[in-house]
Amino acid sequence: MFCSKCGKEISDDAVICPNCGVPTNNYNGASTKPKSSSDDSGNVNTMSIVALVMSFIIPLVGFIMGLIYRPKAVAIDDEPSRKKCTAAIWISVAYFILSIILSIVYSVAVVGMIGAF
Repeated sequence: MFCSKCGKEISDDAVICPNCGVPTNNYNGASTKPKSSSDDSGNVNTMSIVALVMSFIIPLVGFIMGLIYRPKAVAIDDEPSRKKCTAAIWISVAYFILSIILSIVYSVAVVGMIGAF
């Protein structure tokens, strides 16, 4: 087979001309570019799970990871990962609020016990 643009002989199985880059009759419109290394959907999914787990164990870490990986999940249109990151953020916030409330209650209880003596 010969290239329709440059006229050089190319393989009969060629999708594009290796000399000038013009698509051949074998070209079906699919992208021939290799998958880019910036496609990290697997990484975002894994890290969103880690963020969700960490929000229960160490809420500050889960909160930060949720804030970091949620925009990445939105950018690659990964709805499940976005939801996990959002849940990690809200769970961490709930833990922070709960810890503040418990600290206040504990402080009031301690002060009340000291005043009883």
